[in-house]
Amino acid sequence: MPTEDDQTFGQQNLMHTFEAIPRTDLLPPDMPVELVENRKVTFSKLINMVSYRYGLTKADTTIEDLERARPMNIDRGLYIPKEDKERTEQAEHLYQEVVFPSPQFGLITRSPRGLANRAYAKTQAANDRKPADQKQTDRDIVHATASRAAGHALEKRADDLEELRNGISAELIALRALRREIGSGGRAHYRAENLDKLRQRGHTSIHQAVEAAAINLGWDNQLVDGVQQAVNYNLYGYHGHNNQRIKNWRQYTWMAGNYAKARIKAMAVSQRATSVVLKRYQPFLDEADQE
Repeated sequence: MPTEDDQTFGQQNLMHTFEAIPRTDLLPPDMPVELVENRKVTFSKLINMVSYRYGLTKADTTIEDLERARPMNIDRGLYIPKEDKERTEQAEHLYQEVVFPSPQFGLITRSPRGLANRAYAKTQAANDRKPADQKQTDRDIVHATASRAAGHALEKRADDLEELRNGISAELIALRALRREIGSGGRAHYRAENLDKLRQRGHTSIHQAVEAAAINLGWDNQLVDGVQQAVNYNLYGYHGHNNQRIKNWRQYTWMAGNYAKARIKAMAVSQRATSVVLKRYQPFLDEADQE
């Protein structure tokens, strides 16, 4: 998905002459910054203070990594349209044309029907292994018990999906709030410590998007580190050019927000599929509640 103003992103970056140096440690999002307690501050002023603490210079990255770190290039790893059959066939962690981080991918792509069948079979097999005097022989009771186990497994999956969706939704809300503050000019709406929490959330979301994009862009660990460092330079470098930093923040948070929205939309497909299968077992769950 395209990002706004990407055609002009980081033009100053490409005008620099960069020196290749060994990677530095990736920046933590919560770099300590001396903030005036209970004092409202603009994003421009905050990012200026944080950037001073990070102390990044153009020697901390390379022109090649800065090119890879452009939002439009990161986007290529986050979305793979089904029309691109070659990339789709080779893609990893792809669901509904969106690339998901590894932990999230495992949850949303697990087959609800397969999950229910395994829970049913496991319960049935457990009864078969019991001694003869403890084994349930009434087929209807065995079926009802196994069906409840399948229903409970699906309920847990539905809860896990909802928890994940709520987490991504909270991330999107924070990114939208951050974008509004980035575009607020000289008007301050947040106390410094609260605005810095939003900045940290945005920092983390941006870097998590880079990690996810790397899955299908063929970047090894060293290359990913270089791109992350280039992103950091775009966010916290440019000393004396705070307007460029603000512009970069606007584009990266736009990219991260689009990625959150795309995952929420894709997850709805997985949630609906779980609900459809759960309906089959709901009568057995309701029956148990009435006992």
